[in-house]
Amino acid sequence: MLIQRASVDDAEAILRLQKTAFMSQAVLYDNFDLPPLHQSLVALREEFNRTIVLKALIQDKIVGSVRYKQINDFVEIERLLVDPAWQNQGVGSSLLRKVEALTPSACVYRLFTGNKSKKNIHIYQKLGYQI
Repeated sequence: MLIQRASVDDAEAILRLQKTAFMSQAVLYDNFDLPPLHQSLVALREEFNRTIVLKALIQDKIVGSVRYKQINDFVEIERLLVDPAWQNQGVGSSLLRKVEALTPSACVYRLFTGNKSKKNIHIYQKLGYQI
């Protein structure tokens, strides 16, 4: 697996993957109005100007992505997503660790997930994140 910074040229593939990956959350919460499911390509392309977007590649296919921004010693992590076919294989954990490696001056990392997302909460806690 290779993790690298994504370019705006990757936006379409990332958006397609985002909608696939967040479908399980929509089912879990019985809410198909989640913002990741309705984000437009234009809006995602604009995010490339405000955040750093990473992609996880396996055999040249994007299988995961995460966005983050650092302000002083604070890092906001957004839209961590993994292709359902590649979940539970370390992709999400590797993306989080890469964000941490790229932001060594940070003191606080913050990410969000819903209270029903037990699998996500477990992974984040295993990596040292606290509720």
